[in-house]
Amino acid sequence: KEDCVSASDKIRTLDQPIYVCDMGCNCKPEIVKPLDTSVWTPVKCEGMKVRGVIRQNSPLRYAHEVRDFCKSKGGSMAYPKTSKDIECLIDPSWKYLGIWMGYTDEGSKGIWRKAEDPIKPGFNGLDLSALWWTGNPVDTSLYDCTYVNQLQLCNTSCRKAKMRTLCVIE
Repeated sequence: KEDCVSASDKIRTLDQPIYVCDMGCNCKPEIVKPLDTSVWTPVKCEGMKVRGVIRQNSPLRYAHEVRDFCKSKGGSMAYPKTSKDIECLIDPSWKYLGIWMGYTDEGSKGIWRKAEDPIKPGFNGLDLSALWWTGNPVDTSLYDCTYVNQLQLCNTSCRKAKMRTLCVIE
């Protein structure tokens, strides 16, 4: 068991396998591919597993378009847990601009989850209270996607607003 814990705590290095272990100490090798810097901008955010970001000021996209774009590049939308995460991920010049984040309550009003995660019975939602802008989330059936403005989380319609793209890759 001790070997399992120490092996799973190792930091990934490019093209060198590390062993990722589950709680039962079943380990398998994992290789991290080098970051394609022609697509991804390297980034290091304390406390996050993110290795790179794609930041696009234009074209402005709907939330589902951003989700599809990020997936096509091998990444996902951003899921910040703290305002420090947001500050690290976004371009400093974007502080006052709308940037799509990946949280949604679509199909489960008031129960916020990662957009890629299916709705699960008994799931009570993610606690995003530390990130919400004062007065958010707005409780309406039309506002089911999240974006960042001034380093705080807001919600709006996934289909009516076009905003900036932020993708992350671990």
